[in-house]
Amino acid sequence: MTLGSMKTTAAAAALLACFVGTAIVKAQQATETPLLSDQVFKNVQVMKGIPVDQFMATMGFFSASLGTFLGRAVDAAFARMQSN
Repeated sequence: MTLGSMKTTAAAAALLACFVGTAIVKAQQATETPLLSDQVFKNVQVMKGIPVDQFMATMGFFSASLGTFLGRAVDAAFARMQSN
């Protein structure tokens, strides 16, 4: 084997290892389902079925847009979700 072909073989092996590692990580991420807003909060009527982090971001946007604080119940439920 020449030096050039050994470098090519090493590069191909490294690339294959990266592809396999990426496939493993994606398979692990696919099995984890995020909590949904209606699973964490009791009285969600409009934004049902969205992930909790998206729900909290939307509520923060509403709160900032209105210039008000939307309630301690949302913060308490989010704290409970974070502790689990």
